[in-house]
Amino acid sequence: MRRRPVRVVVATALVAAAVASVAAATGPLRTGPVPIVALVVAWAAIGAWVVVFVGGIVRRRREGTREWRLGELIALAAATVVVAAALDFHPALIWMPFFLVLAAGRSLAPLPAVAICALPVAYLGMESWRESGSPVSAAANVVAAAGMLAYSLQRRRRRELDELAAAQREVIEQEQARADAAVLQREIGARLHDVLAHTLSGLVVSLTTASLQARAEGASPQLQERLDASTDLARSGLVEARRAVESLRGGPVADRSTPAPAPGPRSASGESAPADDAPLTAWFAEVGERLQRAAGTQVRLDGDLTLVPGELAGVARAVLLESLTNSLRHSPGAPIDVRVRAGGLTVVSAAGERVAAPDSGEHPSGHHGIDGLRARVEAAGGHLVAGPEPAGWTVRWEWSR
Repeated sequence: MRRRPVRVVVATALVAAAVASVAAATGPLRTGPVPIVALVVAWAAIGAWVVVFVGGIVRRRREGTREWRLGELIALAAATVVVAAALDFHPALIWMPFFLVLAAGRSLAPLPAVAICALPVAYLGMESWRESGSPVSAAANVVAAAGMLAYSLQRRRRRELDELAAAQREVIEQEQARADAAVLQREIGARLHDVLAHTLSGLVVSLTTASLQARAEGASPQLQERLDASTDLARSGLVEARRAVESLRGGPVADRSTPAPAPGPRSASGESAPADDAPLTAWFAEVGERLQRAAGTQVRLDGDLTLVPGELAGVARAVLLESLTNSLRHSPGAPIDVRVRAGGLTVVSAAGERVAAPDSGEHPSGHHGIDGLRARVEAAGGHLVAGPEPAGWTVRWEWSR
C-alpha cells in the first residue's frame, strides 16, 4: 500500500521533468533561437511522450505488472528521438534516453531492449560529442547508458528467477500437503480397518453362531429369519467398511486378521446380501427387503432410481445407507419414505414427532456421518441438507443437473 503514493510521486515528477526540460530547451536558457516548426514538433512529441507514459502507468497499475509493453517503449523511443532532433539535443533533455534504457531493460529481453535503445543512445553520444567537442563526454554518456541497460537486464533476470523459485516452492508445498494428506488418510484407513473390520467380522461370526444355535434348538421360523437377515446386514456393513477403508488408503485392503465372510446361512427367501457392484435399483430393492426382514422396517420408494446419474451411483448408495441407518437408530420400526425426482433425492423417517434427534442421549452421535456425507456430496457438485421436519427426520440431496 505504501508503494502507490511513491509511484504516483515518481510518475508526476517525470511528467513535470518532461515538460520542464522542453520548456528549458526552448526558453530563455537556450543560446540560440528555435525555429517555429521545430518548436511545434518538439512540443507535439513531448505531448505524445506524456500521453504514452501516463497511459502505461495506468495500465501497469491496473494489471498489477511492472513491465512496459513493446509498443509503449517504441513510442517513447520515437518521441525521445524526435524531441532531441528538433531541439538539437539540448542538455536539459539528457535524462530521456536514460529513462528509456531503464524502462526497456526491466521490461524486455536483451535483444529487443538493445534494439529499442540503440538509436536514442547513439544520438545521445553524437550530440554530446558535437556540443562538447570531446569524444570523452560522448563515450562517458554511451558507457553510462550501456551500464544502466546491463543493470536493468540483470535486475529483470533476477526478478524472473525469484518468481520462478517462488512458483516452484508453491508447487512443492502443494505436493507436500497432498503427500501429508495421503499419509494421514492411510493412517485413518488403517485404524478404521483395525476397529470396524475386526468388530464387524466378530459380529458376523456371532450372528452366524446364533443362527445355527437357533436352528439346533428348534427356534421359531420368524426368529431364524431375523437372525439370517441380521447376518446379511452385518456382512454388508463389513463390505461397506472395507470399501471405505480402500478409498481412504488408495488401494485394495487385505484383511489379514479374518477371512472373508463365507456365504453362511441364507435368509428364508434364499437370497444373500446384495452385491456391491449391483445396479442401484436392484441394490436398493435388496436393502429394503433385508431391512423389512431384519427390523420390520418398511421402506417405500416413490420415483425411479434410474434418474440418479450413473457417475453418482456411489454417492447415492452412501446417502441412502447413512439415511437408512440414522432412521433405524433414532426411529426404529418407523416406515422410511424415499422420494426420487429429477435432480434430487429425499429420505424421510416417517415417525412424525416420535423421531429422536441424531444427538439424543440414547444414541449419541458425533455428526461425523452426516458431515462426511455432506463433504462427499459437495465434492461431487451437489448439496445436502439433513434435519427434523414435521414428517420426520429428513435428508435431502440435490445434485447438479
